[in-house]
Amino acid sequence: MEKSEKFEKLRKRIVTAILCIIVVFFVIIEGRFIYTAAVFLFAMIALGEFSSIGKKIHGNFPSANLYAAGILLIPGTYLGIELLGENYIYALLFLSFLITAIDSFVKGSDNFCSYFPMSWLGVVYIPFFLAHLILIRMTMENAIIIIWFVFIVTWITDIGAYFIGSSLGKNKLSPKVSPNKTWEGAIGGGILGFASAVIMSFFSPLNLFAFIFLGFLMSIAGQFGDLVESCLKRKANISDTGTIFPGHGGALDRCDSLLFNIPLAYYFLSIFL
Repeated sequence: MEKSEKFEKLRKRIVTAILCIIVVFFVIIEGRFIYTAAVFLFAMIALGEFSSIGKKIHGNFPSANLYAAGILLIPGTYLGIELLGENYIYALLFLSFLITAIDSFVKGSDNFCSYFPMSWLGVVYIPFFLAHLILIRMTMENAIIIIWFVFIVTWITDIGAYFIGSSLGKNKLSPKVSPNKTWEGAIGGGILGFASAVIMSFFSPLNLFAFIFLGFLMSIAGQFGDLVESCLKRKANISDTGTIFPGHGGALDRCDSLLFNIPLAYYFLSIFL
């Protein structure tokens, strides 16, 4: 890749990142309904991308169950808390399991053992994990601080891994899964992500050591989430899951690390705070 092409790609990444940060900022502070609607819309886009991956891998891949799960888990979680004051996420996950199993069987009973695991992965990986953003926003004190903590630590880890890996990376992290990722990038991104968690923890009214330790865990888990998505893309023989974010790729490309860190933060803070 020539320098001009690299510069143009970097410019697109930076402009897109700035615009996304502005949108995320207003969505988070706007309120619970708009916040939930934004999470739901993003999940639907990501599910569409996952469905395309499934079709590239399995051909006649059933995808209706993925959208049904997205409708159940994200609006359902919001409505359960908003109207009834209860968290029904696991009941909704069970219904999603039944829908996924039935739909996979009807669409291809001969290929059920191939269709169902992939479909169920999509249900858990996208709408179930993203629904924890709703749980954080609607059930936790200082929710906005927690959400920003998760986003910023994840973003700094990704940015650090990208730039350090591009400039200093020599030793491949997992060449069969993601040839461009290196140990130098992973370690550098992890250190920067952890450092950002330490800095943010000092400005947070919440438990200092809990947040520092959570930042350490997220700097590792987020990068593992990135590798999981890379594994799916390698299996489908694609470089990006979509084109909705110029310079970044698809919705899944932008949330692969967050998908692991969001539920991690929710359960960790539920236990230790």
